[in-house]
Amino acid sequence: MESPEPLRKSARGRIPNKRYTEDTFEILDPFGSDSEAPPPTIFPLQDSSEDEEFLTNPVIQEPDTEEDTFISGDEGSEKSGRATPVESNEDAESYTNEVNISAYGEGSTPSGLSFSRISASNSIVRRREKDRNLHSRGVVDPHSIYFSYSKESHIKFYIGFDDKDITHLVLSRDKWVRDPTLPSRKANSSGFGGMAYHFTYTPEKIKSEAVSAWDWYYERGGRSWMAERQIMRTLSKLESSKYFPTYCNPFHSFLMGPYGSQKVYKLSVGEYMKLNEAWQNSPVENQAGEKEDSSNPRKPGWILNLGTPIRCLAWAPNQSGDTQYLATATPVTLEAKNIQNSAFAPSESSSASIQIWAFAASRHIGKENLMEADRPPKLVHAICTDWGYVKALSWCPMLRDSRDEGARGKISLGLLAAIWGDGHVRVLDIQLDKTSCISSPYVKYEGAGFVSKPPDSICTCLTWISTRELVAGCANGFVAIWDISDHMEPSSDLPHTDTSLDDQITQSDSSNRVCYPFLYHMFHATYILNVTSAHPDHPHFIATSSMDGYMRLTDLKNPTMDTVLATRCRNMARSLEYHEPLQSFIAPDENDFVRAFPLRRFFTTMNFSKTECFVLSMAVGKVHPCVLMGCADGSVIATNPLRRILNSKAQTYQQTLFQHEWTPKGGGMSRFVEGFKLEAPILMRTLAQEKSHQDGAVSATIYEEATGITQLAWNPNIRCGGWAAAGTGNGLLRVEDWAV
Repeated sequence: MESPEPLRKSARGRIPNKRYTEDTFEILDPFGSDSEAPPPTIFPLQDSSEDEEFLTNPVIQEPDTEEDTFISGDEGSEKSGRATPVESNEDAESYTNEVNISAYGEGSTPSGLSFSRISASNSIVRRREKDRNLHSRGVVDPHSIYFSYSKESHIKFYIGFDDKDITHLVLSRDKWVRDPTLPSRKANSSGFGGMAYHFTYTPEKIKSEAVSAWDWYYERGGRSWMAERQIMRTLSKLESSKYFPTYCNPFHSFLMGPYGSQKVYKLSVGEYMKLNEAWQNSPVENQAGEKEDSSNPRKPGWILNLGTPIRCLAWAPNQSGDTQYLATATPVTLEAKNIQNSAFAPSESSSASIQIWAFAASRHIGKENLMEADRPPKLVHAICTDWGYVKALSWCPMLRDSRDEGARGKISLGLLAAIWGDGHVRVLDIQLDKTSCISSPYVKYEGAGFVSKPPDSICTCLTWISTRELVAGCANGFVAIWDISDHMEPSSDLPHTDTSLDDQITQSDSSNRVCYPFLYHMFHATYILNVTSAHPDHPHFIATSSMDGYMRLTDLKNPTMDTVLATRCRNMARSLEYHEPLQSFIAPDENDFVRAFPLRRFFTTMNFSKTECFVLSMAVGKVHPCVLMGCADGSVIATNPLRRILNSKAQTYQQTLFQHEWTPKGGGMSRFVEGFKLEAPILMRTLAQEKSHQDGAVSATIYEEATGITQLAWNPNIRCGGWAAAGTGNGLLRVEDWAV
């Protein structure tokens, strides 16, 4: 019998076998010791000798050898691992000896290889250092930006390397970084503070957006086309009663006033009261020791009782006069929001209304941006419909210069887009008569200027990306985009559609024209909660949040390829806003932080505020950088995130403007607590600082639904940019001038 061939032993230096490993996928290594497959051989892409002169670092292919596939009987075991050249390169000399013996024979050295111990070690170290600073996306690791890079590099990674973007950020810093939480009413002698459009609004962009972008409406018949399709008729107050909230209690009681001396006030549904009434009997002294003049109110603002929870709030843009208009929407009854059986299906037909209230600004010289205390708010227009309850509404935010509205005796409030319970998105052109003060404000809308519905689904949220383009998120995870000007042709010139198509894409209320979206694309796997655009600088970027827990940033120029997801959140973001000075989207997270998602690094975030409970609503100033946050515990918090974004180590501040509490005792009663001092939040999450983690137990506070701040809205007009509205879960609406 022939003696068996002895096992050949590799000269490679071995490393100790790891009995335990932290890498879960290490046992699945297809080229490990238990696999008989050799490592893959990398071949050059081209064999042409003509390209050899371009190979600065030629790769030398080692000849095939079986030495690495054989192990000695003494060293072999089930747990032995195959050492790669990188793993065994801790001893560079042993690796070179292995190549010298196994591949080329002892004493021979292949051309093009260097066996210098120093160069081999430095090469590996440089490669490891380079890999350590790279993220899996092929960009710099976000954690290393904050700890390993300079402040200048941090800003460039956040805002971009373009000179235009950096210039806009610097100008915003110089103007508004001195406002800690609330906007300043006027700029000082150096130009710092005050109200102004963001610096991305260049004079060329303002002219283009305010004039030429509205030619489709004024010059190409858009206004007359929408007026023909809007079917309206005036209602009496008695006829309109079914479109307004009905509540079991004839009034609502609440406590308000200075801390320690609050009084009880009562408001019926539709009534209002000056905020200053709760403080007029308790004057305070100024720094000079003199008492303030009672004619100059400490609390310029109003509180209204709308009866049922406030679901929508939106200020009308492009209003430079002394009257500002606020659109509100509430369910008719407390059960109206639960009419539909499923959130993915249209609700039954029911009555609803959108109320537009007018608030007056002061006419005194030097006080033009103050809220007038002697002119009470007034309901100037009530949009009564039978399309189900109002789920969302949004004014077209683009700038617009007035042309001939004054000559026509009209006051144009703008284009109002809304989603009703039947799942349709509609656009209304709101025009008020200058003599509306003597006519009835109640108007029944039986047709809309534009109406559409996605196939086999309903609309859930909406936003504008231009003067004529409307984006709507759907319950099936799709996003639909319409161009209103594409549907302005007369309906008589278009063919009628069959019933099956009508069921998928709903036609207009007053014509047979089908309003197809020019883009209908799947963004998420399920219900879309919010959608917003990066207007005005990047309107083609839209961010969406869904019930699947993800937030997605998409470029509409190529929605299939140019898209990125943010880190998944267990709590869905109920509010999503765009902050133009920061070039970031902002949204709350599951740990009660409010985070910024920059456009250029959407997958990374930066915390700039901390709350005590979940954030239900947010509002970002259009003429200043301040942010309002409404929480489930009834608190309204203000902050300026500019300081935090410019310097991650800088101290940021936030302030609770007021806190609303509600109790069901006695048929329901509220209390407003004010006078909170400025605070510096801790933006690092530690269990020792969390109030919900005490004594080793995790706790969560459940608040009454009527306590929460359901809606917030900053006024987008420069004259009254410090005005803000806050709606509560029990129907109280607080409108106040918060500029300092």
